[in-house]
Amino acid sequence: MKYIVSIILVILTGVSLAGQDQRAYDIMKKVDERYDGDSITSLQTLILVNSKNQKKTRQLKSFSKEYGDDTRSIIYMLKPAEVRNTAFLSHNWSDSSKDDESWMYLPALDRVDRLPASDQKNAFMGSDFSFADMNGFELEEWQYRLIDENADINGQPCYRIEAVPAESFRQKIIDETGYDRVEHWITKDSYMTVQSHLYLADSSKNKVLNVEDIRDIEGILTPYRMTMKTYKGTRLEHASLLLLNEVVYNTLEDDNLFTSGQLRHPPM
Repeated sequence: MKYIVSIILVILTGVSLAGQDQRAYDIMKKVDERYDGDSITSLQTLILVNSKNQKKTRQLKSFSKEYGDDTRSIIYMLKPAEVRNTAFLSHNWSDSSKDDESWMYLPALDRVDRLPASDQKNAFMGSDFSFADMNGFELEEWQYRLIDENADINGQPCYRIEAVPAESFRQKIIDETGYDRVEHWITKDSYMTVQSHLYLADSSKNKVLNVEDIRDIEGILTPYRMTMKTYKGTRLEHASLLLLNEVVYNTLEDDNLFTSGQLRHPPM
């Protein structure tokens, strides 16, 4: 399963390509094979922090479900009042020949808009997470290199792996995500991504994702605190903190939830 905003973790899925660093690919395959539930229901708090340390708080509820190798998810904004009932739906296909599909409901206009692929790199609800970050990336569209087999994040032994777009997908990836390079730190003991650096192709900006407070919930490693920070050079411009308040795995049965018509009708 790709992690969607239910957890908002950039984890990659797919198969190997010719020219791949086999060691790096084997590690990423283990990341992909780590069980993360067949469905997720979660309540989250999203805190936006600007360069003056001024904060805005959002609350959201999200649902996602696996359909074979494909994933569908829907997110509803709960608070504050000015964003309440704004909703986002995504259908993410494992087949790289199919474009992922996304829709957004804007209650002020009472309108459902389908988001073009070029909008996926835009910020979600003013946060440092883009729509592309939430949808996840397909491993088959990237190539990998093991930079450091003995990296360390907060005392955790990690693999440091670089991902760059495969040549045949390069322009597509840049157009849709904005990134031309990503580095991941993956724990050796659990194959969990605990940090990612994401480099924007057409900008001096880069983003850093940190994954913390990882708990075992029903045998599933679940991050309760995630931070995405945007830098221009070395200067911090903005940060987004995502806190997981509640999570329930493997209980979703209603497939009608993941339709564009459901965007107007939050199941609260």
